[in-house]
Amino acid sequence: MSLFAQRAAAARGDFALTPANVAAVSEICRHLDGIPLAIELAAARVAAMRPAEIAALLDERFRLLTRGRVDAAARQQTLQATLEWSYALLGQAERRVFDGLGVFPGSFDAEAAVAVAGADGLQRWDVLDGLTSLVGKSLVTEEDGPGQTSRYRLLETMRAYARQQLEATELDRLRLRHAEHYAAFAERAGPEVIGPAQLEWQPRIKAERDNLQAAVTWVLAEGGQDRPLAFRIVAALAGLALSSPSTVGGWAEACLAQIGTCPPELRALVLATAAYGAFYASDVPLAQRRAEDALQDPGASDPLLTGVMRGVLAQICTLTGQPERGASIARQARQQAAEQGSEIEQGSEIVAGSLLAIEAMAWTAAGDYPAARPPAMEAVEIARRVQNPGLSAMVFCTAAGAIWPGDPHTALALIEDSLALTRAGASDAFLGTALTWAGLIRARTGDLPGALAALQEAMAQQHADGNRLSLGITLRIVAVVLARLGEAEPAAVLSGAFSAHFPPSISAVHKGERMEIREAQSLARRALGEAAYGAAVGRGAAMDDDEVVGYAQGEVRRVAALLAGSGEQAPESQPGPARPSRRE
Repeated sequence: MSLFAQRAAAARGDFALTPANVAAVSEICRHLDGIPLAIELAAARVAAMRPAEIAALLDERFRLLTRGRVDAAARQQTLQATLEWSYALLGQAERRVFDGLGVFPGSFDAEAAVAVAGADGLQRWDVLDGLTSLVGKSLVTEEDGPGQTSRYRLLETMRAYARQQLEATELDRLRLRHAEHYAAFAERAGPEVIGPAQLEWQPRIKAERDNLQAAVTWVLAEGGQDRPLAFRIVAALAGLALSSPSTVGGWAEACLAQIGTCPPELRALVLATAAYGAFYASDVPLAQRRAEDALQDPGASDPLLTGVMRGVLAQICTLTGQPERGASIARQARQQAAEQGSEIEQGSEIVAGSLLAIEAMAWTAAGDYPAARPPAMEAVEIARRVQNPGLSAMVFCTAAGAIWPGDPHTALALIEDSLALTRAGASDAFLGTALTWAGLIRARTGDLPGALAALQEAMAQQHADGNRLSLGITLRIVAVVLARLGEAEPAAVLSGAFSAHFPPSISAVHKGERMEIREAQSLARRALGEAAYGAAVGRGAAMDDDEVVGYAQGEVRRVAALLAGSGEQAPESQPGPARPSRRE
């Protein structure tokens, strides 16, 4: 940004970086990949435009970034001319590889480069040699990939120029090759997601997230008769919906607008994937409709699929105040899946373990811990036998919630096992949930610093994953902890936030916890007085998700620092009178 500020001041003497323009300047520098010439040319536009206006025009950067310094060589007076000069120095094969790589939205590996750019006489080694040469000439960057592999990336400006070289028909042909490659990748990766090699494949799938999304988006918009490629990608990665709901679940929802063109054998899987996406996004009514549609679809004959969808419905019952019914649905689904059998033995055990965990969740939410413990511990046995990391992460977390009142030390050990797996990449969805349980259990056993640290990390993880369902639950628990520590104002603000933006009827914790939320609100109201309490609740209701999470994390950090300074370790479970926030 210093280069931009220097050149902008030369173009307009009163220019300076300020809080009002620093975000736009940062965006300009980022989108221009830090290329000095591009930044200089953008800064020159400050003579007549504001940084925010320049940032808004970067999609037309080759028209925007002209008229450089008069003392510069001709090829350096516009960004277009500079790139044309570099491009002219490339050999014919290098140009064809460079143009083909423009179709990738982010990073890619050598296999993908060969699949997409290798056409019309270019052989595998032609592409690999061209890729190596482009890296050497700084037109392509190389970076570390998962599993000690290399990944490659065109800077955004280079990508825009590469696409500019292609005719529309050629660009569409390359996009189709890109979509075909990633459909094949998804079908290779999908079975691995539910196997013991899950931890090896999760990073590979995450590395290709931009490519998979771009393939789905393009095929749905422009693919015509090739539209089934989008459904193939979503259906193949349906197992990922349980562990990374913010990715494939959203793609599945986009597919539903064109579900009439979906191959019949994939339709139920796409609906099921959309159900999980809606579920974790906290749109419970939509999740229920999607799950019911999947169950009613003629293609939903696989007992594994029907078991998973009944598991969604069981969780919905539990979350909406019908835990006993949720437990019954999960138990019946498990029994039916066992009776119908499956050709995929490991998949069958994963579904059985998941349904046992869902039954345990239901009894935990009902406050019936004696009923929760048997299915929870049976699920643990299955998880240890199957050795699927995602299932283990889910089951260990659920079992901890089921046994913690009678055995908090074992519960925390199970939580740590779950956290180790999720941090290794087993299940994004359950990292935040395990951290929330860790925060709740540590708070109840008197470890307030540990509780606050876990809850802070949980909020960050859930927000980053787009897991609004779990985020709403965590915010409720944070509000209770803060209220009982005497932090009335932030407890009231968070109460307003989750009441306004997160379904107040939904909670995956013990029904007694819901009573404690109401108690925490009452404590805060008494401490602040009705007018101040109402104002604080209104502040929270006016915040968006980013603001709520930022505020909550700031308050948790502040209170943790106060505890560290005072050495306070009093059990949070001993309620005392709430007081206005203690601020330094």
